[in-house]
Amino acid sequence: MNKVIYSLKIYIFGRQFRISRDEENSLKKFCVFIITCYAEAWFNAPLAISAPQNDLNLLKKLSARYECQMWSAATLKLLRHMWYLNTELAAMSFFDANVSKEVKREMVQALNRDAVGLRFLLTSKDISELEISDFINNTTAFFF
Repeated sequence: MNKVIYSLKIYIFGRQFRISRDEENSLKKFCVFIITCYAEAWFNAPLAISAPQNDLNLLKKLSARYECQMWSAATLKLLRHMWYLNTELAAMSFFDANVSKEVKREMVQALNRDAVGLRFLLTSKDISELEISDFINNTTAFFF
């Protein structure tokens, strides 16, 4: 987070620093990324119950602009740290007020589904189509 604050300060007080046009454009892109995508996820991060849904939403946002180099790098980085989206911890979404009742019904039905790995989910479905219920299966009950 310190790098983010430092980058924002450099951009805001850019006239006081000697930075090239390329550096200024890069800082502008970085600041736009922080404001439009990352800030919401950062502020919601302490909410453990909402973590699976928040991580999935962030992944969907990032993958929607995958053609942009910064966004694709962030997507790949997030995919390496998806521990909230495993079958056991996805069960926390049953208690998340931001998950709709329809999705929670799908989650209950999915408790009877055989286990499938995260890698399979991410390769077999487009990320934009994934729901929290896709991460629920018969091993989710171990959470309880």
